[in-house]
Amino acid sequence: MAEPKERNLLRDRIARARRRMALGQLGQGLLLLVAVACLYWLIATSMEALLRLPGPGRMVLLGGAVLLVAGLVTWQLVLPVLRWMGIMPGLSDDAVATRSGVVFPEVRDRLLNLLELLDGRHSSAPAPLILAAADRLGTELAT
Repeated sequence: MAEPKERNLLRDRIARARRRMALGQLGQGLLLLVAVACLYWLIATSMEALLRLPGPGRMVLLGGAVLLVAGLVTWQLVLPVLRWMGIMPGLSDDAVATRSGVVFPEVRDRLLNLLELLDGRHSSAPAPLILAAADRLGTELAT
């Protein structure tokens, strides 16, 4: 419906925003992993010092640590890396636009409206009118 150039430019910017969000999730996941690992280490060493655990008790603590770290690495690091690389699907274009609207309130509704116009959703207007509206919204968002 809209010119491929306009649509591709918007999609490219949304894709870059999606990648930045995945990198942010990766950094957040790394911090969470380090914090939880340190907290677990503190709790495990405290339990060992206070209870003087025998060999099997220490193995339970070690097994818990391995499971905890493996789960956190998978959930908080591997999945965001796969999303960042584009192997796994990330957020939809609408979700990225909504999150961008939270950070930049001045473009909140206009960005979603532009996406809907370029995709031809929620409009039964003739194509030239939609292109003109998309042009106007795109110009407003660019400034």
